[in-house]
Amino acid sequence: MEVSKQVALDICRMQQKVGILNSKVPVLVGKTSSGKTYWIQNELSNTLNLPVVKVLLQNEQPDEVMGYPRYIEGEGLSYLKPAWWSDTPSIFFFDELDKAREDLHASILTLMREGTVRGQSLPEGSVIICAMNEDDSLSEPMKARSVFLPFQYESRTTTLDNVAGYLQETWRLNPELPNQIQNMESVHFLETYQTVNPNIAKQSQALLALLTGMFPPKQVPTIYDMMRGVEDIDYQKVLSDDEYFKNFMASLQNVEQVSKHYVEFIKVGYNDTHAKKVCQIVTKFATSNAEDMYRLYSNTHDILFNDFPNLAKHDFNPDFVRMLGKRLYETLRQFTNEVDYADFNWEKDHE
Repeated sequence: MEVSKQVALDICRMQQKVGILNSKVPVLVGKTSSGKTYWIQNELSNTLNLPVVKVLLQNEQPDEVMGYPRYIEGEGLSYLKPAWWSDTPSIFFFDELDKAREDLHASILTLMREGTVRGQSLPEGSVIICAMNEDDSLSEPMKARSVFLPFQYESRTTTLDNVAGYLQETWRLNPELPNQIQNMESVHFLETYQTVNPNIAKQSQALLALLTGMFPPKQVPTIYDMMRGVEDIDYQKVLSDDEYFKNFMASLQNVEQVSKHYVEFIKVGYNDTHAKKVCQIVTKFATSNAEDMYRLYSNTHDILFNDFPNLAKHDFNPDFVRMLGKRLYETLRQFTNEVDYADFNWEKDHE
């Protein structure tokens, strides 16, 4: 979670440097009582030396957010400033973004896009940050303005360590982010972000969190490698040369990177020995959350059979695909029984 905090802080500083219009808005995604509000009202506020103005969007009407209309004879129509407005530079914190009324979305989007209310800009030096629970119902324009960052419950010392440990093993504490959309504006944002944090490409975890929050999942691994300056990989050599394979294994930093490579392994793999070798990569992350392991299994299946439904056109070896699928299942089921419920047919030929 420290990574999410760092990225959120960077984006807030970016808003101050280039303006909200030329930035995006960090959106903290977490379960109820995960500490999102506490961090914003205390740590972020202290770091930026700004007061926090909190708006609970679940309770607001459009005019309450944007200001009520007022008609004065002889002067015409004008608008009152909303009750939450502050003329002092502040952290404007819009909470419960996912629970905002549908007729409020356009007003919120104007704030997130321009940092203005009825044409009136927020005080210079102000920043906007949002928070929400897990939900994927936000509009595409709102997703385009957002960088979604997971905010996970932080473990605290307790005399009931056994209960806490049991619940942390049983419950899914890592929040699921909304599905991001294809949006070229994110490329320009990423370019500008580097003016605030020039070393982001060297900060692997922060870079991954940033990219995951603003690009569709299937594009993240490739963009990550591009940003990191990863050289082209000789996948045939990875499978045939033990030392090369060892170095390749060492270069992988997280489970999300793995599925991207599977398509390339399919192009060059042809026997069960290769399938076993590829599955060794999975065991490196065997201590990861079981849901991450299941997601890897599911993503691999989707990549092979949905993104590339006609394997013959890609010179894939169908026998190797079946061997890899079975080996992957056998490997993952040692760590989670979730794969037992996945109705994937690795025997199916796609012609």
